[in-house]
Amino acid sequence: MKFVILGDASCDLSPELRKQFGTEYIKGHLMLPDGTEIDSVLDWEGGSCEEFYDALKKNPDGFTTAPASVGELYEIFKKYAAEGMPILHTAMSAMMSGTHDFACAARKKVLEEYPDAKIYCFDTRKYAAGAGLLTLLAAVKRDEEGMDLEETAAYLESVKNLVHQAGWHDDLAFSAKKGRISNAKAFMGTLVGIKPCGDFSQEGMTTVLTKIKGERTAFKVLLDYIGETVTDPENQIMLVASSNRRKPAEKYMELIKERFHPKAIYYTDIYRTSGTNGGPGIMACYYIGKPLTENLEEERAIFTRLNG
Repeated sequence: MKFVILGDASCDLSPELRKQFGTEYIKGHLMLPDGTEIDSVLDWEGGSCEEFYDALKKNPDGFTTAPASVGELYEIFKKYAAEGMPILHTAMSAMMSGTHDFACAARKKVLEEYPDAKIYCFDTRKYAAGAGLLTLLAAVKRDEEGMDLEETAAYLESVKNLVHQAGWHDDLAFSAKKGRISNAKAFMGTLVGIKPCGDFSQEGMTTVLTKIKGERTAFKVLLDYIGETVTDPENQIMLVASSNRRKPAEKYMELIKERFHPKAIYYTDIYRTSGTNGGPGIMACYYIGKPLTENLEEERAIFTRLNG
């Protein structure tokens, strides 16, 4: 039986990608500086990427996010359960948000009414396009390989520690303040052209591992880093995402295509939920590679050698 794949508002999958891969998502909540609350959605309806990040930059403390509540998740899960449709919910890392715990609580409530319902709540141990990539891979397993819910869930559990983020963040002060990036203070700097680079930790936190002077050098180091950590690039889907850094992201995509020839590579914006907590300045590639090591010891060593 087919099953529905529900990401959350932090998965950063564009409307085009969701349509292409047949995934859906559950809206979050965004509190604005004027005290009003709106749905946090994965599009730019009612504004633009540039307008959002300009406003966020001017008033970072004025924007806050919240996930869908247990009650909201319950209503959505119940709707599919009543239709006999199995559910795979992919949530951002439980180390960073209550989304996964809320989903598990909603699942428990639904099972009290529909004991035969099939609902799998998956903790991606990632956020933003890292969680988005896992959501797309679930769709591939469902639609191209014919996996059922249980098989797809088992696959996701087996690969979640293989998802890498190779990119830079040129506004570390914002992310450090929001608590969504680790080891940032050691790499703070105001020199023009500095590109702090890093990867996901095993818990899903972006961790800064080095800083590189100049965009050209940063691209070279990042491509070499992907080369040393990626596995079977010709047969995988990659994502490139940015928070208002579309131009370098498109250049990065072309460089990745030329060097690694992935099966497919897609671009997506970082939308309001992830953007509020990550800030402007992120430009990264997300892909499947070697297992992330404890405390990123091997990854740090690779960056140190490449950036020698």
